[in-house]
Order: sequence, then structure tokens, then C-alpha cells
Amino acid sequence: MKSDNNPDILKLVTKSISTSTLKEKLNSYYASARSNLSVQSQKEHFDYLWDLKERAILEGKQTVEVPEEWMTELEHSGHFGRTH
Repeated sequence: MKSDNNPDILKLVTKSISTSTLKEKLNSYYASARSNLSVQSQKEHFDYLWDLKERAILEGKQTVEVPEEWMTELEHSGHFGRTH
């Protein structure tokens, strides 16, 4: 999100995704990988995306900007449910 002051996050390329799609993807990922987050960075990315999703829901936002690389990494981890 734009208000985030973490310099590492600000350097990432982001893409717009609907809040509901992010919610579905994260719930699917969590259901299949909850105890198997093998790479610490994956867990950190997941936690950040989860918090981003929760914040967007609370604020009533229809879309959020997510780090594209993180979404790709989670999708290719083998645990992410495909919703295409």
C-alpha cells in the first residue's frame, strides 16, 4: 500500500488485484500449506499479504496493490489454489 514506508516493498513492481480474489487465493494457500511454509520469506510474504487483505476488507476497498513477485512466488510454490 502506498502508506507503507518499508523501502524493500516500495521497490517492488505491484499489480492491482481485487480484494475478493486476494482473499480466495490466500485462503486456498493457507488451507493447503498452513504448516508447510518452508521458506521464511514465503511466510513473511504470506503474512504481509494476509494483513493487506484484512486491511482492505476493513476499509471496504474493492482492489489492492500487491507485490507482483510475491504473488508469483506463492502461486508457484505448489500450494496456491488456482482460480483462473
